[in-house]
Amino acid sequence: MNDSVSELIKANNIQHPLKFAKEYGLSYYDQFIQILGVLHEVIPEKKYDDLLKNKFHLGKRITLVQYLQAACELSITGFLANRYKDTFKYEPVYNGKKNPECSFICDEMEICVEVKTPDLSKRIEDDLAHSSQQITVYFAERIENHDKIVDTFKHLGEEVGIPIKEKRRLDNKLSDYVNNANEKFPLSTDKNFNILVVCLDIISDLDEWYSYLFGDTGIFSSAPLVAPGNVDAIMLTNLMCGHYRFEAENPDNLWDLQNYWNFLFLNPLLENSKKGEFYHCNRKLTGRVSQRNTIAKPLTPLIRMKISCTLPKLQNPV
Repeated sequence: MNDSVSELIKANNIQHPLKFAKEYGLSYYDQFIQILGVLHEVIPEKKYDDLLKNKFHLGKRITLVQYLQAACELSITGFLANRYKDTFKYEPVYNGKKNPECSFICDEMEICVEVKTPDLSKRIEDDLAHSSQQITVYFAERIENHDKIVDTFKHLGEEVGIPIKEKRRLDNKLSDYVNNANEKFPLSTDKNFNILVVCLDIISDLDEWYSYLFGDTGIFSSAPLVAPGNVDAIMLTNLMCGHYRFEAENPDNLWDLQNYWNFLFLNPLLENSKKGEFYHCNRKLTGRVSQRNTIAKPLTPLIRMKISCTLPKLQNPV
């Protein structure tokens, strides 16, 4: 396996994150080979080949967004494949040709997982470039007269000589993710539990996207932008952080899901259902640690993240 990956990387004349990590002897590459091996044991060879060539784009050009999506998917599927080897399924098909990332069985409940990684690259680069030169405002809820209020802030900034920029809300992106997941997940019943995982960057991203779940028009609010449908729970994780900054060599395994903050939020309407009972009582799937509210707990035993999420990228290898 290692030889085939190395050959694909060598064949790539264009810089690739994994090629960069291998050439510079970063542990990130060795950790990639390790988790890739875990998944290779439980998936068909055709899907393994597709993973390398069409998700990680080994041997050809890959964008940063494509790489982060593939890396986050592998971190999650590799972790679950290792923990639930006997029942793990990679890309199971439920609705025609559409499929979530994986499924597995836990206490006779079928768990289906779909992974999404939003493109935050422009935000991150803007923050690094202008963090000390401008003020960024963000509205935690949708507001009336939005454009007028933003213009007022900008004029105030002009008067004192400090640029003021709005950080746009991304709740429409979460709505898209929920709609897409609903096309892939099986119909929600008492025998399955469908989880949408959203991979984010820094801790403040978790706070922001929490408001997209439970804010005034949040997915799990009484007046959601879109109904959760077959999405039973949504996990927010800062898994993107390590993969975005892999060049900053770190003693932790950046591919290991347990080295990140992972919070699983149940649809409140399911609190008093069989799914709610499974969510609150099952400790094989989730390890209860501190909770942000009564329906929040991590998907994995929570280990405080040692990776610095404020380090600038040394360079963009993509």
